[in-house]
Amino acid sequence: MRALVTGGGGFTGRQLCAVLRARGHEVWAAGHDAEHAVDFRLVELVAELFTEARPEVVFHLAASSHAADLQRGPADVQTENVVHPLLNVLECAGEARVVIASSAVVYGRGPTTEDAPMRPVDLYGAARASAEAMAQRHVQRGGDVVIARATGITGPGQTRRFLLAGWAHRYGAGERRFGTGNLDLQRDYIDVRDVADAYVLLAERGERGAVYNLCSGEARPLREHFALLCPGTESTDALEPTRELPVLAASPARAEALGWRRHYALEQTLAELRQSYLPSP
Repeated sequence: MRALVTGGGGFTGRQLCAVLRARGHEVWAAGHDAEHAVDFRLVELVAELFTEARPEVVFHLAASSHAADLQRGPADVQTENVVHPLLNVLECAGEARVVIASSAVVYGRGPTTEDAPMRPVDLYGAARASAEAMAQRHVQRGGDVVIARATGITGPGQTRRFLLAGWAHRYGAGERRFGTGNLDLQRDYIDVRDVADAYVLLAERGERGAVYNLCSGEARPLREHFALLCPGTESTDALEPTRELPVLAASPARAEALGWRRHYALEQTLAELRQSYLPSP
């Protein structure tokens, strides 16, 4: 297939491009820090990219995946960084299939399946839900879209701006006592390599207009993640009330019915993440 990966210079984008190329597909990696530098908020640049790349499949990852980047800004920041890039991609996609990387935060509270309504509780979730609604309108007008909702993505190579990678960085720097945030929150993290495999599978077999959760199906307290990732380390944070979702979990049954299987257990993923931040011998 001739594939365009928006956000191709990001953590998941780089992994996805590697998987596609290893399988013999022609790949255009576009976006910030990618081979083809494109600002997806500018429709004229997006149109030029599509004219040149002529993709059969678009993997749309070009939006901030770091929720804190968006939570700090007003609603129009969410629109500019999540909704507008997708709008421009859909406008230029033509007959290409578009696999959209969304997030399980659109569900709001509680474990759930894809049939549950979207009830986001924060600006980031609301922006993702708005983008999904726009994608479904594209489907109603004849477009080809598949939506992937991941609960949490991590793995070796992730930047330390993200929670688990930030812990791994501090551990690798020799710190054995530092702040972590609320470790009683329950999260379901999966390996970026399994996510990349899922995106390709959805491009090949996903049902037009359908939504697929990407997760393990088991949310575990961040306390367990911390113990696995940073053995012998103490958190200095006192337990305080938080407005974050206490549990972020979902069912992967629909993706598994397509044939998706995870190959990386959490323990292996976190061990490799920790190793990637340890000093070289």
